Amino acid sequence: LDLPPPPTPPLPLPFAAAEAEAEAEAVLAAVGSLGIAANALCKYPVGCILDARGPRASSALGGLLLLVGSLLMGLEPLRRRPASLAAGYFLIGVAGPLTQMPTFQFAELYGRRGRGHVVSALVTCFELSTGVFWLFGRVCDTTGARVSDVFLCYAAVGGWLCVSAWMFFPDEPNVAPDEGDDEREEEEEGGGGGGGGWAGHESPRR
Repeated sequence: LDLPPPPTPPLPLPFAAAEAEAEAEAVLAAVGSLGIAANALCKYPVGCILDARGPRASSALGGLLLLVGSLLMGLEPLRRRPASLAAGYFLIGVAGPLTQMPTFQFAELYGRRGRGHVVSALVTCFELSTGVFWLFGRVCDTTGARVSDVFLCYAAVGGWLCVSAWMFFPDEPNVAPDEGDDEREEEEEGGGGGGGGWAGHESPRR
């Protein structure tokens, strides 16, 4: 009695797909860790660059690194290489402090009474700026755009930062107003003379 041949077992495609997905996640985890480490460890060298070259050159360099890093993440021939992805995300991580730290010198323009508020607002804005990658995901999900296209658009932001910093940032950090001027303004607002407040409102003697 002739029996039909046994069916050919299917190829383990789910296992192959799972293995490829795990490798991709490992690569992305390494890239992300490298970018976070770059952002954290380069702050002191960035401070040295800021002291040596001033806010204009430092911020323009940050925009340039953001431009190059985004191109490495977005250009199709390069983004398929893990080394290019790691280098691109590393440059984006270094660009963060180079863009952030030169802006703190603008807080000096507000003097002793407003400096803390301005620094707090700047720090909050830069911490929230990490949400741009969540925004990238939403754009890709809703429009069907590729991640590479989004990073190419992000490269334009780096170019704009580079040009605007070179045009509008000062070569030397801004200098805080004279603290004596602030004290005199407080005395004038408090009624003048005697240190302001109740001390400056003595009843005149007849």
